Amino acid sequence: MKPDSSRILSAYQHLMRPHERLAARWLTETWDGETDKVPSWLRNRVFLDFPAHVLDAPPELARFIILRVLQDHRAEIRDAERSLGGSAV
Repeated sequence: MKPDSSRILSAYQHLMRPHERLAARWLTETWDGETDKVPSWLRNRVFLDFPAHVLDAPPELARFIILRVLQDHRAEIRDAERSLGGSAV
């Protein structure tokens, strides 16, 4: 996973829905970046909340969560990035 993706998934969990937060925590804390399957315990907990194709690959799941968070909270993230002196998203 790209460093920016990992940073967004970990820094903005407070803006995520509960099922997205659960998946984001797995992606940033547990996923080794090499396995190509989402574990069954996670699939069983979130399968109603995500499209089936994103549950087949962890990078797709990360991309889906990031896009949803950016779509719904772009202004908040932009302001936070600017106040920290980072690049605007």
